[in-house]
Amino acid sequence: MMPSKIVYIAGYGRSGSTVLDMTLGQQPNALGLSEITHVFHYWLDNKACSCGQAIRECEFWRPIFDQLGFHDDFVSKAAKATALIESRPLWWSRLFHAKHRRVYRDAWQPLIKLVASTTGSKMLIDSSKTTRRATFRAAALSRICDQPVYVVHLVRNPDAVAWSFLRGDNTKLEDGVVKVKRGGKLRVAITWMLANLWVHLLYASRNNYQLVKYETFASEPETTARNISNQIVVPEVPGDCEESPIPPLAWNHDHGIAGNRARRSASKKIVVDKEWKQGQSNSSGWIGWPLRKWYGY
Repeated sequence: MMPSKIVYIAGYGRSGSTVLDMTLGQQPNALGLSEITHVFHYWLDNKACSCGQAIRECEFWRPIFDQLGFHDDFVSKAAKATALIESRPLWWSRLFHAKHRRVYRDAWQPLIKLVASTTGSKMLIDSSKTTRRATFRAAALSRICDQPVYVVHLVRNPDAVAWSFLRGDNTKLEDGVVKVKRGGKLRVAITWMLANLWVHLLYASRNNYQLVKYETFASEPETTARNISNQIVVPEVPGDCEESPIPPLAWNHDHGIAGNRARRSASKKIVVDKEWKQGQSNSSGWIGWPLRKWYGY
């Protein structure tokens, strides 16, 4: 059996990473974990898994943590180490945070291996993205934990991202509360550029990198997911990929961590969001320039 690979969905938020995670996770050889970078915080606060159960009662995560034998004091240290290591360049933590690097390795390496062995998954989908707190997560998993990582760089029209951002905070919207984060379009313009630039600087020159546009994925989800998986998983028997196509999209509850409300929604239909075109002003084409031109927006 081939070793499991982490398929890391990098890029900016509001770009469809949760839905791509769920789509890739439908395959028999894959498991969608959503923004698993938060799993230790979720365990400490006993937050709800995407299955609806509190994580300490979840039929998936409770046995995982029981087998790992992590006590809450170690989980607390792991949460702290994760936040520190993943938000800083690896050379910085190598020089100044050797202790946290050891905790990071001792926490994530066994967790990832246990999840993979328990589920028999060849692909573990991690959609933690390239947020400020997880900018260097893919690199840390690869170099500190010795995990094979494949980076899928998901990009979306920055005007559409800004429109989604201005509609309100995702976690609040799920509760029916409209609360818009501060900064508006200027915040999106800066952070969208930084998140995507970091992906280019850290991963784009490597063989384990693939650029995917949200608009292409939303129009042809099964085809896009199949193209991604075919580049990641080399068939053990010639023709395996053709004989095992991705099934029609019909999601059930899974056991992802965090992610937007689509993961817990009853409606699982993928559509190309065009609402933003009516909502955005004609002058919004400056957001993300000049990088947006590189992507063809």
